Amino acid sequence: MAAERNAWPVGWGPILALICVVLSLGGIASGKPTAAVSAMSADALIERGVAALQAKELPTAQSLFEAAYLQEQRPLLLFYLGQVAQSDGRPIDAEDYFRRFLFDPNVVVSSPEYALAQAALNTLPTSKGELTVQGSPLGVVRIDNRLVGVLPLSHPVILAPGAHNLTLTKGKRTTKATVSILEDRSTSAQFGIDSDYVLVSHPPVVVVEIRQEFPDPDSASRLRDQMENAARRAGLAIRPLSVILARQPQFADYLATLGTPREQGLLGKADYVLLLQQFRSVAPLVPSCSLRVAMYAPEVLLPAAEAQVDTPCAALPEASRMAPLLDQVIGTALSRPRGTLQIIPQPLRAEVRVHDILLRSGTKPVELWHGSYDVAAQLAGHQAAKLSVVIDSSEPKVIPVNLVPLVPVVRSTVSAPQPVQPPRRPLWRMVTGGVLLASSAVMLGVGGYATVLDGRCVTEPMAPVLECPQIVDSKSVGVGMLSAGAGLLIGGGLLITLPVSSRKNSSQSQ
Repeated sequence: MAAERNAWPVGWGPILALICVVLSLGGIASGKPTAAVSAMSADALIERGVAALQAKELPTAQSLFEAAYLQEQRPLLLFYLGQVAQSDGRPIDAEDYFRRFLFDPNVVVSSPEYALAQAALNTLPTSKGELTVQGSPLGVVRIDNRLVGVLPLSHPVILAPGAHNLTLTKGKRTTKATVSILEDRSTSAQFGIDSDYVLVSHPPVVVVEIRQEFPDPDSASRLRDQMENAARRAGLAIRPLSVILARQPQFADYLATLGTPREQGLLGKADYVLLLQQFRSVAPLVPSCSLRVAMYAPEVLLPAAEAQVDTPCAALPEASRMAPLLDQVIGTALSRPRGTLQIIPQPLRAEVRVHDILLRSGTKPVELWHGSYDVAAQLAGHQAAKLSVVIDSSEPKVIPVNLVPLVPVVRSTVSAPQPVQPPRRPLWRMVTGGVLLASSAVMLGVGGYATVLDGRCVTEPMAPVLECPQIVDSKSVGVGMLSAGAGLLIGGGLLITLPVSSRKNSSQSQ
């Protein structure tokens, strides 16, 4: 009878089983898995989580996937957690899960989950920041009570701008911190291994870019890995170029001008650009290549640091050679201070160049690294000005440059005095004057002779006749001819010697 009193009625069995299931699901939905759930295998948890996701039981699915992830860090669980966040109206959480799923090296690129995650990333918002978490390996990271992953994380966590509660759990030890996420910036949280301190900082953002296309895709990939590893060793936050271009498309124009004389422009969204370029030698018999690494700051004209290594074109330098080179360039660039230079030319429309880089406006201040720079200013009609400027402090340096106008060459409009040409006389005057002079000579001669003969005997008398029977009377004729000859002489002389009037002379010369 006692046995019968202690026995459960037969109809209570299904009821008790239903109560157990409800309590189990309630514990899962509250985010605190029960002992029964914790005892399930990862496969069983994933199966139940997928069923809960399809039934739109999002809190239950979230707890089941998190419980499975704590057992085994499968990349597929990041995809499922992204789907839960996307269905729950948490786009930034969804982007964080999807992106870390895509970057996991164990993910099969041809899988349908990969395509779905890639398509989801293209439609999610981009107003966010990044958080890099460092601490003890196998530490469980939670942000705002959301399971993020187990250290080390393959990529930074994407978060909405603002304050977030960060928790790192390792065994029975839990460390908490509050981090402030800035839009389009990276934040770093480093947990102490043997203490409860948390170092929160905002490291500079760097974009890694390879200019040369290599025939072997693995070569470019290995070079990029070396560059990213060097950037991480220096404490830099790496920002994918696609993310920068999505928010600022003109950044592509800036990258296209790196390493060449260009017009100065200001761009943000990244603190540095780590650029690698490959140059081939011109010698055809001994082909060789050079890899040039330079680190730029988008708002500064010139590179902060650069270095070069020679290598055969068919091979890339070993990591042991590239790593010190990259560390040297990055370290020099990060430690190099900068200052501000403002060139004020007179006239203001003058063209100003710094190290052959054309400034958009010489009156606007530009940032330069500490060092010496060649400045040139020129303007049409003015003497070009060249000077050397030293930037050695953080105080803005203002340099006035006065361009001296060139003295114009005055060309006189007055022609040089021409030699005085003797006036030309008409030919008819010369001929007529000559004829008159010749006639006057004849008439003067005849007239003089007639004057001399006047009063003389025509023939000498012959004895016994003593007186001249006939006397020559030529006085009047001689005087007339002398007068006419004198007149002809004066007339001919005037025709030849008198100058021609200027009006007639100019008309004849024309």
